[in-house]
Amino acid sequence: GGLSMNLLEKLESSDVEHLILLNVALGRCYTNILDPKESIKAFQTALNFIHKAPSSVLLGDRSIIFPVFSGLFVALRFGHNEDFQYEQGLVKMFLRETKLYNDPIHYSRALAMHAEMLSRHGKFDLALETTSDLRALYNVDEYSATTASSYGSDRSGQCIAQSALWHEHLNNHEEALNVCDYVLKELLPKMDPQNVYNSFLMLYPIIWVMKKHGRALQAREAFGEFVVHNFKTRLDDRGLTSDRPLHTPIMALLDMVGTNCE
Repeated sequence: GGLSMNLLEKLESSDVEHLILLNVALGRCYTNILDPKESIKAFQTALNFIHKAPSSVLLGDRSIIFPVFSGLFVALRFGHNEDFQYEQGLVKMFLRETKLYNDPIHYSRALAMHAEMLSRHGKFDLALETTSDLRALYNVDEYSATTASSYGSDRSGQCIAQSALWHEHLNNHEEALNVCDYVLKELLPKMDPQNVYNSFLMLYPIIWVMKKHGRALQAREAFGEFVVHNFKTRLDDRGLTSDRPLHTPIMALLDMVGTNCE
């Protein structure tokens, strides 16, 4: 983190905690403005404090380190990381730490990260097996709000939504549509309507599956309700996120495809 080993050895656990939280906040800011290079740098700095500051083992609440793993993983994705071994090591550390911490909310996020990593490297069968474990553990009513608070959005729920695409890739069309229906009926209505970006990330994978199977207008209705309407009624210009420029084109595309299919 730019600090000498001599200084790192003098840091108290409270200092390490504040430095980790600061760099996590910086990393999220850079992710939100689509600057993966600076985001990766911030999260890696936080990770260095965890690994190199001796007093990090005395952290009172180990859960503050979990957003470091998650945030770095997301930043690496946007930065087009091709180092599978580094990514794999990151996921293994996250799974180990969350399992030791024994909190199903954070372990759910780790499983989601594992599934996404597998899918990004074409291992869709294994990704779906991991997603099955995630769905067995995940409880939207109990976990979603805390997951979003810890990681910026409900990335566990989003992983379940992404699994529709993995099923579709493997020609499991019925299973893919079942995931779409589950997301529409069981997950989206329970998401925080103020967190529009979260709803966008949960809807984005399934609208393409629905469009392909003649359900474009239903997808348009859901996108209008959970994303466009909530953006207009609950956010102002200060609430702009990176998904905003896509709202109108997506609505137009789904409207055009759905109308032509009637």
